[in-house]
This record gives sequence, structure tokens and C-alpha cells, in this order.
Amino acid sequence: MAKASGTVQALVFDIDGVLVDTERLHFSAWQKLLAEHGATLTLEEYLPFIGRGSIENMADICARKGIAGDHAALNLRRREIYRQLRAAGIPVLAENVALTRDFAREYPKLPRIAATNSIQQDTDENLAAAGLTDYFRLVVAFQNYPGLRRKPAPDLYVEAVRQLDIPAAECLAFEDTEHGVAAAHAAGLRVVALPSALTKGQDFSAADLMIPPGVPREATKIFKKIAAR
Repeated sequence: MAKASGTVQALVFDIDGVLVDTERLHFSAWQKLLAEHGATLTLEEYLPFIGRGSIENMADICARKGIAGDHAALNLRRREIYRQLRAAGIPVLAENVALTRDFAREYPKLPRIAATNSIQQDTDENLAAAGLTDYFRLVVAFQNYPGLRRKPAPDLYVEAVRQLDIPAAECLAFEDTEHGVAAAHAAGLRVVALPSALTKGQDFSAADLMIPPGVPREATKIFKKIAAR
């Protein structure tokens, strides 16, 4: 068991894209929805939309693809497709799940919390798929906090820090997107970027530390690098 860092007093994890690779399922859902309307969506086209809200993405994608119709209804259909894809299995990002367990082993007294744009049902299923149902002291899921804005707004992190009752500067966030890093930094947290294969091309220059996919990651080494900054 390692001694906790004097500058990090709590950990705040994103879930989608950090612990589970649900972004691939979202991409497939968008592709299937557009196919129903005679349009296509390439991965290259989709990458800039990762980390943003579905309503915002619906407006932009429909405009780009010339798809007319009620955006709320279209989003419900996209959501239905996404649910069907999730039912077939939620892919897990094993290297990051292993990292969370490493933090629990090395720093068992360090509070752990999650802050996610996802709804509660998805969040519960994602944590179950990752084997982390009981890992977090608290999960701040967007759906449960009316009035809060989704990332890249800092609201979810501000709420997480408020409930932790620990200064934001002493909290360390883990994110997989440029938008997520921006949200955490705007709330005053330091951030470790853990991009996935889909988000590795984003700009993570604002992160305090970035670990590319496939590169080994250990809790004690992360703390040492953060402390040295």
C-alpha cells in the first residue's frame, strides 16, 4: 500500500470512454440511424462529435447530411438502436479498469467518485460491465441533477467537488476526450487524459498528464508525475 499523495486527495473518473468503450456503440447507432434515412457516416466524420451531447450532435449531423425531421424523435430512434447494441454486450477498456483497481489497492482510503454525461441506467450497466458497481463512493450522473449542463461545461465536476467537500485543486480527474478535459479544468481539477483509440487524435494539451492507449499505467507513477508538475 502506497502513501497517498499530499496534493491529490480524491479521484474523479469519467466512465464512458474511460472504463467502457461505448463510443464505438454510439458510432454504430449513428450509422444505422443515418442509413435509415439514406445517408452514411464515416468514422473520420464522426470523430469531432465524440464527447459532445446527443442533441447538439443531432442538429449538426442532420444539417450536414440534409436529414429533415423532428430532432427529438430522431434522437429517440437513435437511442433505441443504441440500446439494442448495448444489449449485445458493452465493451470494457481493460487497461483503465485495471488502473482503477490499482488505485484502490495502493490508496484504499482515497475517495473515488464518478462524473458522467450518461443517464443513470446506462451508468449502472456500464459499471456492472466493468465489474466496478461498488467501486465509487458516489456517481454524479447528469440525469439526476436537473439544471446542470453536460460536459464540456464544468457543472458535473463542480457538483462532484461540492459533494466531496475537497478543494478542486486537490482532486484528480480522468477523462478520455478534449471536452472532458476542458470540463474538469474549468472546474479547477487537474486532469489525466486517457484517450481511447477513437479519441487519441484530439487535442490534450490542456491535460496535466496524457497516457496514450496501450501505454502501461500505474497509480503510483501517475501520482509521482502529477506531483512533479
